[in-house]
Amino acid sequence: MARLRNGLLLIATLGVMTALSSPPDVAKPLEGRLRAGYMGAFDMKVLPEMSKAGMNAALVGFGNLGGPGVAKYAERMGPMLEATADAGLAFLPVLNWWGATEPLWVKGFNPFVTAKGEVLKDTPCPYTPDFWDRVVVARLVAVARALAARPLNGICLDLEMYGAKNTHYEGDCYCDLCFRLYLQHKGPQGALPPPADRNELVRRRGDADLYRALQRDHARELATSCRDAIQRERPGVRLGVLHLDVSEPLQEGIALGFGTPQLPALAFTEVTYSTGYTSYVEEAQKRFRALGAHVDFVVGIFQSKVPADKLAAHLFHGARAAYGYWIFTMGTFANPDYLSLPGDAS
Repeated sequence: MARLRNGLLLIATLGVMTALSSPPDVAKPLEGRLRAGYMGAFDMKVLPEMSKAGMNAALVGFGNLGGPGVAKYAERMGPMLEATADAGLAFLPVLNWWGATEPLWVKGFNPFVTAKGEVLKDTPCPYTPDFWDRVVVARLVAVARALAARPLNGICLDLEMYGAKNTHYEGDCYCDLCFRLYLQHKGPQGALPPPADRNELVRRRGDADLYRALQRDHARELATSCRDAIQRERPGVRLGVLHLDVSEPLQEGIALGFGTPQLPALAFTEVTYSTGYTSYVEEAQKRFRALGAHVDFVVGIFQSKVPADKLAAHLFHGARAAYGYWIFTMGTFANPDYLSLPGDAS
């Protein structure tokens, strides 16, 4: 624990970092920025030390929340939420979009089809309403409902896919559902072409940008519906997303759908994991503004990649240029054998 305390003292060098007597209201602008740390579910021992160091939020990874017992599992978040509130920290649970166990209980989903026509049987099409209803909306609403009487500050999704061939979506989806949406936009077109021919048809027509825009708009509609369902259960709760700054139609649509002027979406980036603060922080925020998305950007630091004597500077400058920072992971501060990897961030 002494190592944990010494490590967190570095974080407290940002002048505005003072411990809070109650969790911050992340639905409002934060004078001292969001100062969050990521940890596993029920890892409560680090919470008081985070508070002493002036941090104000806990990103808690609950991972594979889902299946028939989703409501009961969501209720198990209660003790962690209460411990977080007792430490004066905002509670931000993180759920997987498509983790290792989702394929075990989510059956009959519509698979993603690549531009080459390859059907990724272990990867769901992210533009399918049934997937959103069963896997995304149902779980987020279950959390909001189960914790209705407790101080829930936000709910987050981790878009990194641990249960698929690729950890991220790459390019557009050419499944039957997605391609029909394109054909409906173009007007009567006859029968569906084979999957392997669809991308070439789109490009030959000069419709590559249109196709991506249609996917982005469809993702926006699904995300907006999801946001509305959560707000009906828990008005004012924030929605956050890890990897929201990936330049794909899904992420752009979610940013547009989850964020509003009153409650911008929280974008937790991992691009800065190893680099620390760079010009990317400003560039990413400009991209969201150009898109018309209401987003608060949070700089991620993988602290095992950053030498200890550089950590505070990266947190300071990253937080000052954005909505705040988040550290992955708080558990390594408590590891007596931990040594940071030198030289990755300067």
